[in-house]
Amino acid sequence: MVSIPEVLDQSGFEQTKEFMRRLWYGEMRGVLAYVVPSPAQETPSTFGSESDCFPERFLQENLNSLASRRWGHDYGVPMIQPHTPKYGGGIMATAYGSQFNELYNHTAPCINSAAQIDLLNLNPTLKDGLLGDCLDIIRHMVGSTGGRIPIQMYNAGGPMDIASMVVRDTELLGDLYAYPKEVHRLLDSCTELYIAFYKAQQEIVPEFVPVIADGMYVPDGHGILCGEDWLSVISPKLALEFEIPYINRISDAFGGIAIHACGNLAFQFELLKKHVRNLRGIYFNAGECSFQAAVDVFRRTDVVLMPCWALNHPYRYESRLDFAKKILSMKTDDVTVCVIASYSAYPEMMDENPFLAAEEIIKYMERYHEAET
Repeated sequence: MVSIPEVLDQSGFEQTKEFMRRLWYGEMRGVLAYVVPSPAQETPSTFGSESDCFPERFLQENLNSLASRRWGHDYGVPMIQPHTPKYGGGIMATAYGSQFNELYNHTAPCINSAAQIDLLNLNPTLKDGLLGDCLDIIRHMVGSTGGRIPIQMYNAGGPMDIASMVVRDTELLGDLYAYPKEVHRLLDSCTELYIAFYKAQQEIVPEFVPVIADGMYVPDGHGILCGEDWLSVISPKLALEFEIPYINRISDAFGGIAIHACGNLAFQFELLKKHVRNLRGIYFNAGECSFQAAVDVFRRTDVVLMPCWALNHPYRYESRLDFAKKILSMKTDDVTVCVIASYSAYPEMMDENPFLAAEEIIKYMERYHEAET
């Protein structure tokens, strides 16, 4: 067993969890929630990374990192993020034979074109590639914490993202036209593997949280987040053929689905609204993707909009506070929003003092709530 800091005791977060359950279940349309990660003191701790003691040291540093943050000032809940750079985001592709390079954090595809699909085993198991190791790490986390801390889903992409790490991505674009049947065969396999992997994690973890959004609590059994960066690349016509059928299979398996892409999703909003069954939420990079466009499409629905600040490109916002102000200026009372004001991933956009920056954002959010009331 590892040492669990007292600040992470889940009994202090039950009220927040219930609020987020009701938000996610569509019982409070139009409400605002916000997650504003902040260090617990003005001089933030130095967060560690993996070491030779992996996975024990990785888990303890994960917990220490959570404990070094401030809690109770927003709607955030401390949860373990099992995603580790040691295995990267391409774990699903390794089940087909793709190789992950830890040094460069890159997954090298194992075939050059979908035309070579017969070289693959399209019935991989959860013991193939790095999948078994990843599930063992999650088992270790549960055993070492006694299952007392929620664990988020491992951060791996959806079917099309997986396929792009099995086949060279530049070739895969052309294969959508040249070898559509072969691409569909691969996507069918990737979808089955995706469902099996997360069903396995769901069974292992006593309190499984099926999103990757930093600190945002989502109840299990009412959907899962699916990251599909390819939605930002291909046309709605191609997405209707190569994305929607597989997204809907995942939605059916998990009781709903939320969609994530790091790129611009705005031109796919109408498609997602019309064709995705049980669409629960949209988690998007508000630096790339227009929040106003999301509001215009998803007003008067139960879809939760989750704009994120972490990847602020091409710099729509001057700071995290500016991000919060502009998002709230566009929010209407018939759209449900959870603002994810994470640290920026770009060094030039990082807060000079994350503690004080979070203080300002929280005060602004609280004034907004008071004005609404």
